[in-house]
Amino acid sequence: MNLGKLTVRIIAFMAGFLVLAEILLRTVVPACDVPPMELNTEYGFLNYRTDGQRSGLFTQGQRAFHRSRWEVNNDGWIFPEDYHPPDARHRPLIAMFGSSYIEGLWVEPDENPGIRLRENLNQRFLVYNFSITNSVPSEHLQEARYVRDTYAPEVYLFILQPGYLIGCTDLDPERTRFAVEDDTVRVVRPTVLQRGGLDGVKQLIRKSALLRYLLWNLRLAAALQGIAVEDQVDAITVRNTVYDDSTEAVAETVAQYLCRQMRERLGDNAVIVIAHGDIYHDTAPPAMHPEEAILERVAPEFGIDTIPLTDGFYRKYLSDRRSFKFDYDMHWNAYGLQTLADILADGMIPILETGFPRHPVGNPDGDSTVQQ
Repeated sequence: MNLGKLTVRIIAFMAGFLVLAEILLRTVVPACDVPPMELNTEYGFLNYRTDGQRSGLFTQGQRAFHRSRWEVNNDGWIFPEDYHPPDARHRPLIAMFGSSYIEGLWVEPDENPGIRLRENLNQRFLVYNFSITNSVPSEHLQEARYVRDTYAPEVYLFILQPGYLIGCTDLDPERTRFAVEDDTVRVVRPTVLQRGGLDGVKQLIRKSALLRYLLWNLRLAAALQGIAVEDQVDAITVRNTVYDDSTEAVAETVAQYLCRQMRERLGDNAVIVIAHGDIYHDTAPPAMHPEEAILERVAPEFGIDTIPLTDGFYRKYLSDRRSFKFDYDMHWNAYGLQTLADILADGMIPILETGFPRHPVGNPDGDSTVQQ
């Protein structure tokens, strides 16, 4: 056999292998698919692009054992419904902010916590979910400015997990973060744009199931960098911080800045709620995380209500003894997000009754116009 024929056969074999791999990784073991992000340069936050693929299948593991469908709505968020401006709405709006634990990528669209919270409030309020992966309150604040200008919600709901105050100071060139010096907070805006000269190439690569499988199911990029898979399961890179006096001082400075900015930027008439805490799997009563204690003390100084989450998860665990997260990942499962929505509703109903006295939240009848 001459060299030319051998080369042709090798090329034909490789082409056949690639075609077969593409077919298998779209059907039998579907490769992970995630929506592409883009930077909102005016406000300084990331969300998903709306000019391309708007739905797909998120998978994890070598055999794609985790599978959940996702949908990107008209405004670039993981949510099964479009968002509408104030003049197209007939109910008051709750805007929810959080990280990938809350956004709903890991569960089916109808299991999104925004949908569940709306149901728990007897459909009296609309709930729009503005959560997105790897985000912390420094970015949520920028999102809230955009939401204020675009949707004018009556209620802002920020969900903060332990470590997120310090996480605001972990500088990231793609994200808005805080630089803290003494008692001063400086906003560090993102410098990396998702759309650039190689954007077309990146979008072409995303069309290959084989490349997506290597990158996101096998986490090849992390392996090449020497990062173990277990180091990547957390939704956000937050330092395992030792909370001593100096660390708590930084967290306190961030909390003071966040709460002050929330109140000043979102308005004196806005109802602002910070839900803080985490899932809990133990029969022993939980100890309050230092950041939770800081938020419980600081938020009321600015007229911001708080809802503790950890105790609610603890009580639910004592009752049902079920896990709130996946066995193979730190993200919250559908049961965990349903429990979150239950805790939020229980905490928000008395707050909303006070803020909206004309129309009781628990009464599904009557006009839903909000008294301003």
